[in-house]
Amino acid sequence: MTTSLAVLMLVLFTTVSAQSITVAMWSGPEHDNLVATSAVFQEATGITVEIREIAREAYRDVITTRLLGGATEFDVMYIDSSWVPAYVRAAVLEPLDGLIDDPELFSRLSPAIDFLRIDGRVFGIPSESDTVFFFYRSDLLEEAGLDVPQTWDEFLSAAQALTVDLTGNGRTDRYGAVIGARTDEAAWDFQHYFFGFGCSVLGDDYQPLVNDECGVEALSFYAGLRTEHEVVPPDVAAFGYSEILTAFQQDRAAMAIQWMAALPTFADADQSPLIEGRFDYTETPGRLVDGEVVRGVGGSQWSWVMPATAMNKEAAATFLSWIGGKEGATTWALHGGIPSNVEALTDPEVLREMPQFELLATMSPYRQLFPQTTVSFELFTAFAEAANAAVSGHQSPQQALDEAARQMETQLRRGGYIE
Repeated sequence: MTTSLAVLMLVLFTTVSAQSITVAMWSGPEHDNLVATSAVFQEATGITVEIREIAREAYRDVITTRLLGGATEFDVMYIDSSWVPAYVRAAVLEPLDGLIDDPELFSRLSPAIDFLRIDGRVFGIPSESDTVFFFYRSDLLEEAGLDVPQTWDEFLSAAQALTVDLTGNGRTDRYGAVIGARTDEAAWDFQHYFFGFGCSVLGDDYQPLVNDECGVEALSFYAGLRTEHEVVPPDVAAFGYSEILTAFQQDRAAMAIQWMAALPTFADADQSPLIEGRFDYTETPGRLVDGEVVRGVGGSQWSWVMPATAMNKEAAATFLSWIGGKEGATTWALHGGIPSNVEALTDPEVLREMPQFELLATMSPYRQLFPQTTVSFELFTAFAEAANAAVSGHQSPQQALDEAARQMETQLRRGGYIE
């Protein structure tokens, strides 16, 4: 082969490879969405997207193995944002600042993108910035002459008024509210009350704050819904997402703080005939500060990232810019996803299909994620165990959170965050 021919073939190979990227995606609705969304991207840019579908139950292990092993097969990966700090510490993710030089894009992705900014550099494009809504039985509140609760005190008062014995048999048939404090779900549920009370998990110095006055007040309120006020079903220490959903849709609870994903089920007359046309949803309650309601709520978030070993970084950066931008985020939303771009969330076409996104956009500025560290899983587990222990009555809120703080401190020392 002549030198000139070899050079020509190298140029052709480079050009072709740069117009194709491989994306790692777990199986399920997100994969199906990506298939449809990437077809639009390919038509718009000419860049081919090959999607490698990986089983959900094995996804994190596979991704971690590929990243730490220096594999070059993926140009983009779809991962939980909480995994990012550990991967950044291992130096296996590519910082995006130099590849995506678009301050306006980052601005439109704020505040979700702030959870992906580590040491001043951005390591991902946020997606699926999800949270909960406050679902309530509008008919029952009206019958009781109650306004929709805006504060936690009003929430408790309404729950007490709506906890009733409908049949006169001496036991509660419908509870005012429902929570889900099963150990594997408790942190996901309690966080909305915790952040709603204005509490913080860690201080600026990474010292645990969960057991301070605010944290104890929040857990006392949450656990007290069962242990003191008895306005939630007595078995909520064994409840998770499905049980919360079922209690509300089957007229066993009048109010529920539940993930946005529950809305289609509640609104489906075939699945939820007992509450059809009889419920509504709004922002979660907050605390009263100087006469104003100040809100906070938890959430979850995934992100699109680029491995440091990606072979086609320029094309991958084009994909990331597009999927995070107005066109890509809107396309993602119209195929069933949750965009983080505020422009897409408020796009008229998107709102016609997903009117609940208007409320999601309203709640976005005060949505909070659990601290992003290399030991976040262990911190989250301690938080969950505390919530479950208090709700089940095995420990007082103070005792449960003191134990959580001790466990968190141990993990944070192990992770090198505190000495």
